[in-house]
Amino acid sequence: MLAISLTQDPVNQEALSSFKAEMRQASSEAFTMDEVPTAQLIKGLEKDDSQIEQLSEDLEAVASEVGVSVSEGTVGDYIKARLEKFIGDNYEFIPEDLVSDVADRFMTGKGKIALRLKKMVSPEDYQKFRELDKVKTRVVQEAIIPLENIIQRLGVIIIDKLDLTLTASNQEDLLGFVKDARKAFESGFDFNLGPEDTKTLEGIRVALARLESNEDLFTKATEGIVFTHNNKTYKLTGLFTPINRLRGFFRSAMGREGFGKASLPGTDVDKPDMDSMLSEIIKHAVNRRIT
Repeated sequence: MLAISLTQDPVNQEALSSFKAEMRQASSEAFTMDEVPTAQLIKGLEKDDSQIEQLSEDLEAVASEVGVSVSEGTVGDYIKARLEKFIGDNYEFIPEDLVSDVADRFMTGKGKIALRLKKMVSPEDYQKFRELDKVKTRVVQEAIIPLENIIQRLGVIIIDKLDLTLTASNQEDLLGFVKDARKAFESGFDFNLGPEDTKTLEGIRVALARLESNEDLFTKATEGIVFTHNNKTYKLTGLFTPINRLRGFFRSAMGREGFGKASLPGTDVDKPDMDSMLSEIIKHAVNRRIT
């Protein structure tokens, strides 16, 4: 192991030797993996029937809006129908005859329609499509928010009644972060991104939209639960996951550094992000080794 000092001071050989010894010990220590923790029920289910009934009614309403039957259709059918409606309502530069094919491409990431579309629209509209195609995942996420809202509520109902082993303690900080981000966005704040970074700003907008209906239901900071039904494994999450996705757009929030570009009002925008700091450290180390 070659130690390179990143300052003018020489390498602390005593500290280096201690570090090496700890690493050798850690690499030779045996470890065990316990069984996956099983969630335990801690609350009664008296209110579940009425809550599930309401969720079922809401699901029927959401599906019927795009002509899909809950009893006969699939989640894929709903996403396709909802995406077609969303594209038709919001992106008029896409010809009606191609909306279904565009929806297929956005859902699956497959399907070569660019050449067909190029022959049917102006160069300006074709460029708009190319830019939209780069963020197709975000388009799908925004289109299916009505369904996601219902799944989030189901996750909250279940997770709130379970004693989960892996639960974070920063629930209030997370919720406060969401509120601060929403307030800043609604005030027109650009999160110190600059006019050229519309992609990140749009990502924040959609992330906030995905949380808007249910964020006040957030009571337990956990990734969710994994369960088996009809020999298939599923994961059900509440609101912790979409909140963390919003957090991912930011380089500093709740006292933690991240890898995003955005920052909330009042944060130190001149403070280098982690990517920049790592690049500088590596560059400095390489230069010292060369010279």
